[in-house]
Amino acid sequence: MSTQTETGIDTRLFIGGAFVEAEGGRTFENRDPWSGDVVSDVASASGADAKRAVEAAAEAFPEWSRTPPAVRQGIFLKDADVLESAARSASACSRCISSRGSSGRPRPLRTRRSER
Repeated sequence: MSTQTETGIDTRLFIGGAFVEAEGGRTFENRDPWSGDVVSDVASASGADAKRAVEAAAEAFPEWSRTPPAVRQGIFLKDADVLESAARSASACSRCISSRGSSGRPRPLRTRRSER
């Protein structure tokens, strides 16, 4: 399976400024909780992967600590904008799900409208 979702999100680990495979290429299936379908395979990090990430962060820290506060603020504010946008998208998606079908699972709003 691809290392990217249909929307282009890379599902590998991000360590040391790059997307990398998990140790041994291990992955787990990311399933749609509604349908149970496999959406993507996602890298399954091990303790060794966590150690690599911590080592990469420690290596990057001296340069990051010399970055002027105003520049760091700009980076964090940009990240916050991205997170807020994702939260709005998730919120809009949850509003599309309403009611429960005979299976007890939520049904999309568009399905309910077509039943009128």
